[in-house]
Amino acid sequence: MKKYLVILFSLFCFLPVVMNAEVKSMNLVEALKDEGIESDIDYEENDNQTTIYFFRTKGESKSVDFLKYLDSIYARYGKFFKVRSFEVSGNEDNMLLMKNTFDYLRTDVNTTPFIVIGSTYFITYKEDINENIEKAFIEYYQSGSTVDTIDEVLTRYYRNDTLIMTVFLSMIILIPVFIIVMVIKNKIENKKNTEN
Repeated sequence: MKKYLVILFSLFCFLPVVMNAEVKSMNLVEALKDEGIESDIDYEENDNQTTIYFFRTKGESKSVDFLKYLDSIYARYGKFFKVRSFEVSGNEDNMLLMKNTFDYLRTDVNTTPFIVIGSTYFITYKEDINENIEKAFIEYYQSGSTVDTIDEVLTRYYRNDTLIMTVFLSMIILIPVFIIVMVIKNKIENKKNTEN
């Protein structure tokens, strides 16, 4: 009987576990300040704005350039977007989120800066993609779309309620099945012992 309890316990140890990550993001003003970039923008966020997700490495020139670009266009386009910046060099959970996002998007590249707007993404930053970035967040804003790649990644990899329910239901099913099997096995063994 003890052997079977050990087996049952081992099965529960191998059931999927939901990750509890400490993903930390910064808005545009916080990211600018973190990089030592002075700004006087009057930054505001609301639920209707397009979220620009931005994975960056602190101090990296292209990441700094992208933040400066966002700062420079905020007066003109700020009503369209808000920023969630994930610094990956000093935060393992942010790095894992970036890697999971690359996995979700099925891309082989794994570098910063990495910019995600809705279902559109940009790997690295150069000035010649500014127009594409502006087009992406304006079109996303105007479409009213709710597609959010990072939210999908967070749901799939971090807080999947379906996974939690599957684990819970697995436990509910496995325990009674285990007990029934043990009762039947004991009855068979007792019957054999009484016949001998």
